[in-house]
Amino acid sequence: MLLALILMIGIYPPSAQYPPDPLKSHGTVLVDHQAELKAVDLPLIVSSQLDKEPNLLRYLTWLLGDDWLGADWMYIGVGEYRFPALNEKGQQLYVTNPLTGVKTAQWKYARFWTDPGPALLTTSDTLWVWGYNAGLHGIYADSLLIDPPSRIAPPDDVTAFGRVITVSGQNITIQDPAGIRSIITVDPDTAYNFPKGVDLPRPKTGLWLHISWLTGTIGLLGRYNGFHGSFRGILRLDFSKP
Repeated sequence: MLLALILMIGIYPPSAQYPPDPLKSHGTVLVDHQAELKAVDLPLIVSSQLDKEPNLLRYLTWLLGDDWLGADWMYIGVGEYRFPALNEKGQQLYVTNPLTGVKTAQWKYARFWTDPGPALLTTSDTLWVWGYNAGLHGIYADSLLIDPPSRIAPPDDVTAFGRVITVSGQNITIQDPAGIRSIITVDPDTAYNFPKGVDLPRPKTGLWLHISWLTGTIGLLGRYNGFHGSFRGILRLDFSKP
């Protein structure tokens, strides 16, 4: 509760409108032929958004990590929750020792879990959007296809498409190849089609605490879900990893 109060007081002022850092999870912006980004655009994005993460939030993520931003669940246990690392066929990955031939199963670990939603998007993602066009480049999304094959053109019934620029709460800003930006608004009924393995369902085993009221997309700190990442922080006492 003390952490929640500190977060609410320190980084939730009504006037704080900070768009997410577009380069938080990626050293460069990846571009496909559907959304070419001019070289001159990159420094503009950096200068306009890189320093707008609230200072207290930046400090807290350095200490505690950024995987809790946008999270819907927190695992209650001594260590992090362990689950299999899977290949594209849904089979567990193994690493084979070239000297002994012994296979070692590969695992992933999570203290926080994020349900399919805007927090799982990154600035390298391309979206195809179906929904209601409200005009003035505002769209209420019924469904999103994330990272479709780059060599396939969007179908005629797509409402909008483009590369993700920012994510904040239920609003996703995308930019199409012509440089036109649209704000995509999602809600709990919006359907997401992520690449396989990205939006894994939350494990049914283990004890998970529902925290979306605080850190989830529609929670008190939902506007910061665009900063969601995989950094664990320097003070996290999770000793489950080998």
